[in-house]
Amino acid sequence: MESLKGKRLLLLGGDFWMEELAQYAKETGVKLIATAKKAPSKLFEIAEESYTVDPTPRA
Repeated sequence: MESLKGKRLLLLGGDFWMEELAQYAKETGVKLIATAKKAPSKLFEIAEESYTVDPTPRA
């Protein structure tokens, strides 16, 4: 299997799997990038990059 070290994984909200994602990133060298509708988000604590994104459609 190809190494995942240095790859990025985009997290689109939801912190249910936060601990498992942090462990996975640590073991594989994956860089976590988190997005959430409101800051601060728990995911922002484990991510190397984080962005606040409002997915509400604009009319």
